[in-house]
Amino acid sequence: MNNRAVLLRFAVAVLFVVKVVAFVELKPQPIRSPFSSGKGRLTTPQFLLLGDEDTESGNGFSGDDDGSSMFSMASLNSRLKEVQEKERKLPLMVLDSMLPRQVLELKVNNDLLIKLVRDCLSRESPFFGMLGIARLASGQQVHLNRGVEVEIIEEKLEFLPEGQGIKLALRATGRRFEVENGGIESVGGEDGYTEAKVQFLDSAREEEEEVQKAVRKDDDNYNADTEDYDRMSVARAIMKAKEFTSPNANMVNNLSLVDRWIELAQERERSPGQIDGILNDLGKIPPADQPSERAFWIGALINPIPAMGVSLEIRPALLTARKAEQRVEVALNGIRRSIKYMEGSVQLT
Repeated sequence: MNNRAVLLRFAVAVLFVVKVVAFVELKPQPIRSPFSSGKGRLTTPQFLLLGDEDTESGNGFSGDDDGSSMFSMASLNSRLKEVQEKERKLPLMVLDSMLPRQVLELKVNNDLLIKLVRDCLSRESPFFGMLGIARLASGQQVHLNRGVEVEIIEEKLEFLPEGQGIKLALRATGRRFEVENGGIESVGGEDGYTEAKVQFLDSAREEEEEVQKAVRKDDDNYNADTEDYDRMSVARAIMKAKEFTSPNANMVNNLSLVDRWIELAQERERSPGQIDGILNDLGKIPPADQPSERAFWIGALINPIPAMGVSLEIRPALLTARKAEQRVEVALNGIRRSIKYMEGSVQLT
């Protein structure tokens, strides 16, 4: 065989290998569940790969060189939209105004709640929304439209014998939400539980938007939607948030507000180690440059579950406050009054 024939065969072999390697690198791998985060929570994938079965049926990668799309963008967008819609829907339970990081243990014998729990577990998504009730000055009680996502702690879940209900523990995640107008619907007809479309809220994003919306009155962008925003409000919120952990000359031994509250509350524990357990659930207090998260942490501390009766209820006010400075002020007033009450200088009401 002459040299030219050898070189020709070698070139053909190289081209074949390159084509195979390129195909292997591009071929989508089968994935267990494109919508699972690994913890059961439904999430929006960064990019949705079509499965091998789609490739073989001609709905995935195309072997043609005519420039046709590697996948159907319409199908991809439709599936992404479906995932996003599911992500924005939460089953709802109206019981208590929980704050991020709080843990609620309870025994219930309610058919709707049991159905809700079973459905969440069957979908491998042990999350639902918790809403509280607020009492107006008139005495009327209303459901809040802002709440927190809670997770079923599966290792503490116990289905009791027939007719006795269930024991469960719920942990509030860091995700707050607001129920969208007109987004409430019933699951399973008139006898089903409630589900709603929600908008998840992020403290850092809210604080950033506060600064962005703040404009001077002589600015061309000044209008009714921006007049309630102050450019320095977030900065003030950060300064005020430092008061929770800074030495305080008005406290015994110059303790900070948090340390003084813990010291007094430990003397009024309803069970040994109650405060240590609460602190363990809440974790480390967020830094002052996260004023909203720090305010939520304070609210969860002084309004623990179960209640200790040493503080006014501030959790509904924290959940419904729209600005960081408002949240910090609610938390500051709450912890100061609670300290004075435990010191015996004021009444709660």
